[in-house]
Amino acid sequence: MPMYLLAVPNNICSQAVRGLGKSFKPMIITLVGVVGFRFIWVLFIFPLNPTIHFLGACYPVSALIMSVIFVVYYKRELRLLKMKFDNNIEV
Repeated sequence: MPMYLLAVPNNICSQAVRGLGKSFKPMIITLVGVVGFRFIWVLFIFPLNPTIHFLGACYPVSALIMSVIFVVYYKRELRLLKMKFDNNIEV
């Protein structure tokens, strides 16, 4: 259950940015964040404690990291959209 709770902001923010018409950057962020982080986990962190539970810990950790990355990215995109909208109103 905690895995799903950690992944909620990731899914909401990535889909919201995709709804703004920007689908390429969320795809790359997801690819690098999920696949890249899990690859690094298996190569460098997992050998420190090679148990199945420690290997499975990479899923909630990667979900948390991706959620943080997407919340930051979503807020940045909203700020840029607001600035663009404000500049168009003034013209």
